[in-house]
Amino acid sequence: MNRVGPRQPSDALRARVLSAARAEPSPTRAERARQGALLALAAAAWLVGIFLGIGGVHADGRPAAHLLGTALGWGAGALLATWQAYGRGRSMLGRPGRRMLAVAVATPVILLGWVAACNSQYPDAIFPCPFAHGCKCLALTLLLAAAPLAALLLARRASDPVHPRATGAALGAAAGAWAAVLIDLRCPYTTLEHVAFGHALPVAVLGALGAWLGGRAVGIGAAEAR
Repeated sequence: MNRVGPRQPSDALRARVLSAARAEPSPTRAERARQGALLALAAAAWLVGIFLGIGGVHADGRPAAHLLGTALGWGAGALLATWQAYGRGRSMLGRPGRRMLAVAVATPVILLGWVAACNSQYPDAIFPCPFAHGCKCLALTLLLAAAPLAALLLARRASDPVHPRATGAALGAAAGAWAAVLIDLRCPYTTLEHVAFGHALPVAVLGALGAWLGGRAVGIGAAEAR
């Protein structure tokens, strides 16, 4: 039986990648690390500034253990999504597109599932939420995620020759997850309907936005085409 080896890039794709690499100066590893650190600091400053500007932590009626549990779980989810979306893996072509799409789709679902698990341990912490508050959480999550999404896209600009839209979708979901962590610390409502609409839905929306932007910013040759 013949064993099929790993899929290799075509000659045309290889030539495209090499041409794009020669077309612009390649930064050193230290320069890339410095650029990434500056972008991360700018995104963090945006997140903290907006969060403190809207009042910081405010979750009256929620037990401290429930608040801490959801925040830690969502923080771990955001960290995992960022690692998968931003990392290149061992391949010159980056992580597989299916994995990137899985990150974009699974991140809001996992966040919602984690809240459901926490709610099962603290049923007394669940009380109805006005629809207007759900709209406010949705809008604030999108606002908070703007800078992290821009930073991730800039850090990965012109780097994906195969599936830039899938990569952009994963980056969008990761940015949304970080914003959702802070909004969770601000919001006292944990009904699944509210969390799905005000907290998880914007993560999915940001994934879709990231897919649209990824084709224009993350794909190799996108800037030259424009």
